[in-house]
Amino acid sequence: ILSVIGLGVFYKIMMVIAVMGPLGPMNSFFAASSRILLAMGRKEQLPSKFAKIDEKTGTPKVANVLMAILTIIGPFLGKNMLVPLTNVSSLAFIFACFMASVACLRMRMTEPYLKRPYKVPGGKVGIYAACLTALIIIALLVLPMSPASLNAGEWSIVIIWLLLGMIFMA
Repeated sequence: ILSVIGLGVFYKIMMVIAVMGPLGPMNSFFAASSRILLAMGRKEQLPSKFAKIDEKTGTPKVANVLMAILTIIGPFLGKNMLVPLTNVSSLAFIFACFMASVACLRMRMTEPYLKRPYKVPGGKVGIYAACLTALIIIALLVLPMSPASLNAGEWSIVIIWLLLGMIFMA
C-alpha cells in the first residue's frame, strides 16, 4: 500500500526495524549465556577452558565460540526442535535469575554491612520485586492450567537435562 501512494521508502525502513528489533534481546541472551558458561568454568562445572578470559578482547572466548556455533545451528533445527529447546531454556534461565535474586536478598539480610559493588534499583523492594516477577514467570511455565506451560515433550527435556546434570555433578 505504501508503495502505491509513493511512500515505498517507509516500507523499507519498517522492514529494517522489523529485522533489527530482535537483535537486542538476542545479543543480551548471547552475552548472558556466555557469562554463565564462564562462571560454570570457574566453578569447575565445565572444562577449565570455559574459565579463561581472552587477553586481547576481555571476553570469554571459548564460551563465545560455543554460543556462536549454537546460534548458527539453532535455526536449522526446525520449529519442532527449536521451540521446545527455547521454552526449556527459558525455564532454566528464569530459575537462575530467581535463585540469584533470592541469594541477593538473603545476603542483604544475613550480611547487611557487607560492602556492595552494585546497588539494586529500589533496594530491598527491588530485590523482592525481582524474586516475585521471576516466581510468577516460573509459575506460568510450570502450572498446567497456564497457556504458557511446558508440554510433555518439554518436560521430558527438563528431566533428561536434570538427570545429566546430576550425573556430571556426581
